[in-house]
Amino acid sequence: MLFIGRGIYHIQHAHSANVRMAINSGLEHFPKFDKSLIRIVDAAAIGFHSWEDFANHMWLIDPVEGYNDTFTIRNLASGNYLDLTDGYQSDGTSIYCRAPTGGNNQKWIIKRDVHQEPQKELLWKIQNEASKTFADLYGGRVSSSFSYLVLSSERLRAIWGDTDLGSTKSRPEIFDIDDFATIFKAEVAKWGNKTFKADGFGILCGMMFGSKTDNNGKEISTAYNWNLEVKDLSKVVFYRPLDGTISYDADGYKAYFGLY
Repeated sequence: MLFIGRGIYHIQHAHSANVRMAINSGLEHFPKFDKSLIRIVDAAAIGFHSWEDFANHMWLIDPVEGYNDTFTIRNLASGNYLDLTDGYQSDGTSIYCRAPTGGNNQKWIIKRDVHQEPQKELLWKIQNEASKTFADLYGGRVSSSFSYLVLSSERLRAIWGDTDLGSTKSRPEIFDIDDFATIFKAEVAKWGNKTFKADGFGILCGMMFGSKTDNNGKEISTAYNWNLEVKDLSKVVFYRPLDGTISYDADGYKAYFGLY
């Protein structure tokens, strides 16, 4: 995948399937992970076997002002930054997540691997500014290229399931479909506020207002929440806030207003 600068990324191992960099925090709540595949260990960065959108293996990459191709890498779950221990140059030096210091051991040069085989997808190397040594994980998978985090449909349905929208009765005018959509958008924001300690990015959960003509020739209207398909960001996914189900065509409703 193409690394395009500032954004939210999964940092995936180039040669081990489904292995991402993750912070070693709260993993008792997650599926079994495998530390043996990479050498970045200890309290911060480990190898994690998963394709889910867990917060502890999402990273906000920000350019460092005054440097070329140099970035900070901040974990969304902890809000802390990748930090090479004391900037040591020795192989196997542990990488932690620590509070920001502004030091060169928290700055990372990210450049394309020019020695890769031409037929393979683009790979990227992550080099520490202080030590000039490389992290054992390299490569990237973009979750959001414009500083918006795109959650999976499974995650959004889980958030919806934790609300009381499914048991709430719709009432004409006083609590109708647009109120359901507004509340679900707010619930996603509340989930993000509780889940992530890093800031500087948004969580994509838009609202769409649409209309269509029913079988009796009457114009009817509705409201949906919407997001993008994680594996294909060119596709829009619509969420019915009344029942938490999804649609890829908004059930034939034509949008006349939308927001994110």
